[in-house]
Amino acid sequence: MSILLIFQLFLSSAICVFIISLLKPLAKKIDLLDHPNSNRKVHQGAIPLIGGIAIFSTFCIVSLLANSPLGFYRSLFLGGGIITFLGVLDDYKSVSPRFRLIMQFIVAVIVMSQSNILISNLGNLLNFGLIPLNQATSVLLTLFCMVALINAVNMIDGLDGLVGLISLSSFVWFIVLSYLYALQSYMHCLFIILGAILGFLLFNLRHPWRKKASVFLGDGGSTLLGFLLAWFSLSIVYNPMPHHAPIRPVVLLWILFLPISDLIFSSIRRMINGGSPFQADKGHLHHVLLELGFSVRKTVFLMFSIAILAGGIGVAFNFFNCPDYISFLLFVVFLVFYSMFLVLCKKKVLYKKKGKHKYYLAS
Repeated sequence: MSILLIFQLFLSSAICVFIISLLKPLAKKIDLLDHPNSNRKVHQGAIPLIGGIAIFSTFCIVSLLANSPLGFYRSLFLGGGIITFLGVLDDYKSVSPRFRLIMQFIVAVIVMSQSNILISNLGNLLNFGLIPLNQATSVLLTLFCMVALINAVNMIDGLDGLVGLISLSSFVWFIVLSYLYALQSYMHCLFIILGAILGFLLFNLRHPWRKKASVFLGDGGSTLLGFLLAWFSLSIVYNPMPHHAPIRPVVLLWILFLPISDLIFSSIRRMINGGSPFQADKGHLHHVLLELGFSVRKTVFLMFSIAILAGGIGVAFNFFNCPDYISFLLFVVFLVFYSMFLVLCKKKVLYKKKGKHKYYLAS
């Protein structure tokens, strides 16, 4: 690992801290703030929604200073800019979900056309050989996966530091994959993004020197991180340029375990309850853990640990050439145990609420 990469990491962290310090008073002046006016929100006071602007600005500035070539990465900068602008606009004036969805699909089309990134196959998930996809299926699945991941990351943005740390975990494993398979061009971009997230987390993560977040990602930040994860996920696995060794699609299920699992369970839960898959609720794991009595800090670090563990398992399977179908089967098993854990937590919450209800009736 070169000194240049470490320097870029610290430089992007410092620039992100500087940008956030500049933007905080401006956000308060123009009311780009998150007000705790919903029963889903657990924070107190109005918090600036500038994390996305700071992370994307840092990424652009440090990439420019590093003289990074556009070329293949044009769609990353263009798509990231559109997604961030759209999210910030939604934070400021509220944009209709339909318009946001249409714009996200447009961004996905830009990525496919500019960088030629397509999901061409699903790997050997069933032990019957490689599962190839025809052109139409490939395009539709790529569009769906990009938009789904953008919204999946946005859905889990519910606690101080949660999305930042989960995204951090995924980007760390992407860096490990890039190092193992000599994808040097990705390393520079990934270290810049990692540094920007670390700079943001200094303001957003609860730690002994900060009792609560002073800055939020906002929709501009959470959708940006979702887009960046989607772009690097598809690009690292389905890069049109040749790899030194294959990175198989199944590894992405492990690295992105929490956003994927939360999207699956949230969509199922909402449809069973007769609602829209995009309708916000308080059924996410982090909400359930809070109701069980976990602190915000413990909840965030528990979920971060799950993300690190799942990503590590996937990368190890890929590195040691574990067959795709075994990795996929174990992923399903991991997902089942995770769902059982989630159901058990919810049952404990219901039992706790019933106990309180009986106590109030008796008194």
